[in-house]
Amino acid sequence: MPDFKIIGNPSPTVGEQQTYSIQENLTLNIPVRDLSSEKTNPFSQDIHWSIYQLINNKWILKPKNNKTGSVVNFNFFQATLKYEGIKLIAKRGNDEAILYIKTQKSIERKIVHVDFLDENWNKPTRPFTYGEKLIARVHCVNLNKCAGSVTLWEDDAPGSGHSIINKNNKVITLPIFIEEGKAEAKFFLAPDFAKIANSQVANGDKDEGEFHEYYVTVEIFNQKTFESQNVNVKNPEYEKQQSPAEKKGTSQKETKGIKSEEKIYDYLEQKIVVKPDPSFNPIMEKYDSIFKVDVGDSIWNRKNGTCACKENNFYWSSKLTCDERKKVLEVCSKLWGEDKKKDKASELMAIMHLETGEKNIFKPYADNGADYSGLIQFSDDSAKKLGTTRAELKKMTFIKQMNYVHDYFASKKEISNIVDLYLHVLKPNAVGNGNNPDYVLFDESISVPDGDGSQTSLEQRKINIGREPWVTKYGYSSNPSFMKGEEHTQRKKWVYTKQRFEDRWGFINGKTTVADVMLELKEMHFNPGAKYLFTGVCENIEEENDNTSDRAPWMEVVVNEAKIYGGKKQNLIQDRITMYHKEGASYLGKKDAWCSSFACWCLENSNPNYPSPHSPGSRSFINNKNVEKCEVFYGAIATFSDCNKNGIVESSGHVTFVYGKINGTDNYAVLGGNQNNMIKVSSYDCSGNVFHSHYSAKKKRDVYKKFMGFFKPKGYEIKTTEKLTASDMYSNPDEANKAIGLSSIKTVKGEKDD
Repeated sequence: MPDFKIIGNPSPTVGEQQTYSIQENLTLNIPVRDLSSEKTNPFSQDIHWSIYQLINNKWILKPKNNKTGSVVNFNFFQATLKYEGIKLIAKRGNDEAILYIKTQKSIERKIVHVDFLDENWNKPTRPFTYGEKLIARVHCVNLNKCAGSVTLWEDDAPGSGHSIINKNNKVITLPIFIEEGKAEAKFFLAPDFAKIANSQVANGDKDEGEFHEYYVTVEIFNQKTFESQNVNVKNPEYEKQQSPAEKKGTSQKETKGIKSEEKIYDYLEQKIVVKPDPSFNPIMEKYDSIFKVDVGDSIWNRKNGTCACKENNFYWSSKLTCDERKKVLEVCSKLWGEDKKKDKASELMAIMHLETGEKNIFKPYADNGADYSGLIQFSDDSAKKLGTTRAELKKMTFIKQMNYVHDYFASKKEISNIVDLYLHVLKPNAVGNGNNPDYVLFDESISVPDGDGSQTSLEQRKINIGREPWVTKYGYSSNPSFMKGEEHTQRKKWVYTKQRFEDRWGFINGKTTVADVMLELKEMHFNPGAKYLFTGVCENIEEENDNTSDRAPWMEVVVNEAKIYGGKKQNLIQDRITMYHKEGASYLGKKDAWCSSFACWCLENSNPNYPSPHSPGSRSFINNKNVEKCEVFYGAIATFSDCNKNGIVESSGHVTFVYGKINGTDNYAVLGGNQNNMIKVSSYDCSGNVFHSHYSAKKKRDVYKKFMGFFKPKGYEIKTTEKLTASDMYSNPDEANKAIGLSSIKTVKGEKDD
């Protein structure tokens, strides 16, 4: 038997990244001196990982997935659902541990990964050259029979990320059709591409260097646009640019962190190097030190000194906006001090990642369906103690709700490690036991005063379930994420609050210990966050020669939504509209009126984060503390009220954004949601005159509209660059739509809107 075992999920959901590590089979009677030996010290030897597939009763090695490291990440694709068997082997010296894997179906639809292959369908072992074929293989989950497109881009953005700098670097778009969870797009790297790539260099570069970088974006159904990693193509002009005696040092491309032979694996997303605690303890070393993860140097030389996103990096930070990152650091600094803020920010983000779940990751409106909501899943009681309600918390922005996260932890004591920090959320009366792996948090075997609750009223059962000893007894089955291996099985379980049997995870009379919580936090929520350090170009840093930040910042969000979802009827983007309602207005009522929810969402998701009325009512923009009236400019919020032909104002209306002006008229080209049931540019009269909007079948009469004014976020200073110029003039709205890329949109006379 090996002296270690594999820790990780044996039943991973396809398309979800999984983390696997080893755990020593340590016992209390092992002397400390033995633990420091090469055989027993988990950090003294490399761990080699391999994946095997069972084919016709034979285990076949999949060598392209071999890894080395104490902790590794794998992503199992949809095709593995049909495998006869999968086993994961971890080998250290002559010892090896085995974990048998059985993948599970996913309920989500998503784009998972993109592999780059050469024309022989192999992973490239060298950079591509012009004149060759480059194959982009797209891996998806639950998108079979869906059509989509893959677009090839040349990357001129500084650093390893992509940005609006590349907006003019589009090479070609090819259609794809998903079958068996994947699809391929074959690109011919024409020599002419090299000339285009060499015509424009990355910001700060003198030339394109030895390699050109390319990447692809994938668009399928209602999915968010997926961006791949970069792949290198040899620059044919490079040798000509160097004199015979000249030896070029590190290229500008290499300074961006792009290697010429970057390997991309089917399963592994990123290897994480784990550091041991210098003071090795035979029992707690394996628990405490697993949260010390080496992610390398993240110090950033800021251009203008206006932001320190990279200098103050923390786990999962790339999932937040600049202002949200600052807010997390501000809260952690107040709670635990300036010197600990980054470490505590990573811990807090791991906890919020666990509590909000993958579907609504880091969303303030996340709700578990069992009366807990928000970033740390506030209960009704905890919200009341903080002077608010769960309903109000769900309406808040991330930044505002973080104030309540601060207040929740502000009165807490004895926070020695991440487990104790999480116990304040999970089970406050257990705080102080974060260093005790054997401490039992939940125990289904204990008795409660009212037995099965059959003689207890529903109202009393709802009260009891939040008290001891009911919390300890029923907390086990209510927290299946802490169950591992065979324990993660279903059985018929008596549900106290519902007074009936239901299928629930876990063993009969099972227990959850601090060690179970520690491993779940580490494997699924803390370590994976190392992959999501902020590495892009901060949205609050003004790039040289990039004037996009000189014009209403929220319009980048508006235009981007139009590029992805524009021109599609409401029924085709209903999931996206529901998200506008939830995030922009916390509104799930009359779903066919969504112009205001769209406008609020765009404002609140821009950078910096601008306040909005946070309301589904378009007329809320007319008289709201978060906006103020202004003159027209690019990005101004144009508001209209429904009225009769005599100009008598009614209760409903429309809200949209100024995109430009229609030549020779009083009309403006306005870009917004729910314009003929889609996101697009339309022409609206902003002279103040009453104009005909559309015929309402519901009201059985014509609807007229009246312009009510231009508005902007309160306190926002209009810049001279935001004044409408000749470049913002269009002959008609079709021309404006084409400028965005919506070439198929046609003007509809008497357009229907909110």
